[in-house]
Amino acid sequence: MVQKIPGTRVLDETFKKTVTAVAVPLGHSQALAFASKFMNEAVTNGTLRKAMTTTA
Repeated sequence: MVQKIPGTRVLDETFKKTVTAVAVPLGHSQALAFASKFMNEAVTNGTLRKAMTTTA
């Protein structure tokens, strides 16, 4: 976005942190394993960041 808005500066520190959570019912161990793996991969490969910054 810096390239799109002249005069914009990027700060080193973070002023707001967004937390993403997934809820899985108790006793659904396979669902928990799937959701955990999916979220870890989404964070690692940038899918989550892209989804959070994409505007409709």
